[in-house]
Formats: sequence, C-alpha cells, structure tokens
Amino acid sequence: MNIAPHKTLFDLVVDYEMTKSLEENIFYNQDDLVRLIDYFEQELLYQEALDVVEKAIEIYPYTVEFLFRKVHLFIFSESPESALKALHKAELLVPGSFDVKLHKAWVFADLGLFNESAAILNDLQNKIINKKDLSLVYFYEALVQERKGEMNKTYQTLRKAIELDPTNKEALEKMWLCINRLSYQEQNIELFQKVVNEDPYSWWGWFNLGTGLEYACRYEEAIEAYEFAMVIDPNMDLAYRYCAEVCFNVNKFDAALRYFEEYSRKFQADADIYLKIATCYLQLDKTMAAKKFLFMAIDENEFNEEVYFYLGECCQREGDFPNAILYYKKAINLYPLREELFKGLGKTYFKMNKPEHARKYFQRMVDIGPDILDCWKTYIEFLYQINELENAIKVIDEASVFHDCSSLKYYKVAYQVAMGKMAEAKYYLGEALEEDFHGYRFLFEAEPRLSKMNDITKFISEFEQKRHSFL
Repeated sequence: MNIAPHKTLFDLVVDYEMTKSLEENIFYNQDDLVRLIDYFEQELLYQEALDVVEKAIEIYPYTVEFLFRKVHLFIFSESPESALKALHKAELLVPGSFDVKLHKAWVFADLGLFNESAAILNDLQNKIINKKDLSLVYFYEALVQERKGEMNKTYQTLRKAIELDPTNKEALEKMWLCINRLSYQEQNIELFQKVVNEDPYSWWGWFNLGTGLEYACRYEEAIEAYEFAMVIDPNMDLAYRYCAEVCFNVNKFDAALRYFEEYSRKFQADADIYLKIATCYLQLDKTMAAKKFLFMAIDENEFNEEVYFYLGECCQREGDFPNAILYYKKAINLYPLREELFKGLGKTYFKMNKPEHARKYFQRMVDIGPDILDCWKTYIEFLYQINELENAIKVIDEASVFHDCSSLKYYKVAYQVAMGKMAEAKYYLGEALEEDFHGYRFLFEAEPRLSKMNDITKFISEFEQKRHSFL
C-alpha cells in the first residue's frame, strides 16, 4: 500500500496512526516522512517522532539526514548517549563530515565532556575559511557555552556567528532567547539593523530589531519592525503579539485591537489576549464588545481579578450599578489588595447617591495605595463634590505626607477659595507659584470656575510679571 503524495498533514498523520495500529508495512516517500517527523517533534511527541525516524532509516538506510534527525530527537529527549551512538553510524556513512563534527561537539557538551567538545570546535575554527560554515561553528560553540551556563560568552559568540553570516537563522533565534535572559536588547539595534540591511526578508532580523527598538522606547520604529516581520512570515505568532502589546502600551488602542484580534484568529488565544482585546474595546467605549471578550477570558481563567474589574467598569459605564458592584466585589475576593477595585466601588456608590458607602471604599483605596497620587486626588475630589471642604483639606494634608508635589498645594488653594478664605488662599497660592509656576493648571483642574475669577487670575498675572523682572 502506498500513501498518495501531496496529502494534507492531517490526512498523513491519520493514515500513519491507522496503518501503524494495523501493523501494515507501508512505503513512504522521504518528504512524507520528514513531514511526519516535523509534526511529532513540534508536538513534543519525541517517541512518536523517533518511531518515524526508525522507519525512515529502515526504508532509506543511506540517507544521513534521518540519522541527524535521530540525533536531534535523542538530544531533545535528554538521551545524549543514544545520540552519540547515532552519530557513530552517521560517521560511517559520511566520514569526516562537517555536520557530524558539529553534532559531536554538541553531544559531548550534553555529556559534560566540555574539553572534547572544545577541541572539535577549535580545530574547525582553525581550518574553516568559508564564512557561512564558520558562523555555524560559532553557533555550536554558543550552544556549548549555554550548556555550561556561560551566558555572557554565549551572547558574544552568537554575535560573531551573526556578524559572519547575517542569514544564520538558528543563531538569530538563539540570540533572541539569549538577550531576553541577559536584558541586552538595546545593545543589539545596530547589529540587527545590519542583518535586515543584508537580508531584508529575515523574520528573526526584523523581530529582534523590533525588541531592541521597543526596549529603547523607540516605539513607532519598533511597531514598523514588527509589521515587517508579520509580512515576511504571517505564521509566526510572536511578531503579532509583541506588536499588539507595544500599540496597547502606548495607547494606540485601534491598532492594538487590530493586531490582537488578528492574533486570536490565527493562533491559540489565551485569557490574557481576550482581556487585552476587551480592554481595547472598553478604551474605545464599546462596552458590549468588551464584555463579550471578558466572558471569553473567564472561560479560560475564572480566577483572574482583572477580568472581573473590567466587567465592573463596563457595567458602571452602562449604568448597571448592581452588577458593577457584584463584579468589583468578586475581584476583591480574588485580590483584596488592589486599590483600583475599591476606587471602582467608591465611584459606583457615589453615582448611586450613596456617599457614605463611597467614602468607606475611597478610604480603603488610599489605605492600600498611599503611594499613588491619583488615589488621593479621587478621594479629595469626592469630598469636594459632597461639599465636605474641611475634610477635603485634611485629606490633602494627609496626602502631602506621602507626596511632596505642587498639584496638592494648588488643590488646597482651590478649596480655601471655595471656603471663602481668600487671604489664606492667596498666601498658599504664592508659595505654590514660587515652587512650580506652571503647575497653576492644577488650580483650574481642581476648580475650573477659578479660571474666571479675577482675583485669582490677576494674582497669577502679577506674580508672573514679578517673576520675569527677576530673571
């Protein structure tokens, strides 16, 4: 029985499993065998992959590629002794083979025979002139150094490999793993720029360049690099996810949504992806769509407090206050030390005209997050809105213990004016202007009507004129 060529991978695997269970003796062409090995290896089913390799060697005993696949599988399944035996067989087929020597160096390192491994690689470095081959030698040397735990040396050796051959895909991939462990992204921008200049279709070149630019806060350039990577290989998921994350983090929610949704269509989305999609929709004020993806996130992970927090935010925006409270409290049950959750509850109760409930949760918010200025401002503004000006000023003084910032001083001035304490307000306004003149915008943030109060605007203008006269 022959399996017809050009079968889909699914049909090929199904036929293989079926005929294997029936113990039929089947002839496979080399391409089908390679596809089967690739599939089982990608699924981490190493024993299944080894079974296919054995069949391949039985059918094609003089094809050294299958012996190398056997070596790789033994290495991945942590059986270096078996890998070495397979290499000895390969050496009989191709004596003095460059590939056999490289693999031997790798396997010796796995066995802890680092001196033997170094001897092979040093010998190759002294004899090889061809840049592509020498790049491979350095790549294998990097693998040995990684096995020894010498990550800085691994990084330097990978740089040599890439500089010799910018198309060395294995070195570029390993470099990404290496620089992530060492946090060396920014140092490699120039290197990967050279890679893509020489090989404009290098997926790893553009992707690594993107990570370096992102780390250097050059976000627009990073997005562009990730977009090039996506065009070069639409089946690689990392570029989509990284690009979406950058857009999300710089508040480009339309673009982030586009890439996250494309990722979820092409690849296996997880709870975090669904949550990010929902957050984008919420930021774009599309609460119904946001809720749909939040419930999908719950299906993936029902113990994530952030999902319930955002459900609370959606319900609050929709005016569904009972459900907003329910979701905020679910989130608090999962993570009771997150100030945002109590802030959401406080705002909801305030909208329900229940200020005493709101006060309780706003107080809890600042107890949990005293180092977060926005929490204090939320509490202060709430007290001002319910006309508790004295309490608002007391909370400003309390916040000033944790935050020495001009914005709190301007808020205090605004509330003193509201209480009719104009002389006192002007005294503190002078202090605030002296400390941070341009911060007077916080005064109008605290109470916009002050921007139309002549006493205040005149005081600021006169202060500015005096200030310029001393410059």
